Amino acid sequence: MSESFEIALIDLSLPYVSGDQFARRIRRRSPTVATVLTTCWDLNDDDPRRVPFDDHIPKSLSSREDLQNVVARCLQVHDARRLRG
Repeated sequence: MSESFEIALIDLSLPYVSGDQFARRIRRRSPTVATVLTTCWDLNDDDPRRVPFDDHIPKSLSSREDLQNVVARCLQVHDARRLRG
């Protein structure tokens, strides 16, 4: 059975691989999946670990609306990639 996803929420600190490496693996296998970084680390916008991610959700998320906005943006990314083929 094969499962597909539109959005992957990925922590930067995973047990066996870094989150940015995992995001790159996802992108290679499923190029339309939008990847979202979830971390409590304070990363600058130019931090290379943010490169494979389409968006970012801080673990100190301030509101449900913030999460909904990130999900909406990522669904747009996914749909645009899917249409490009």
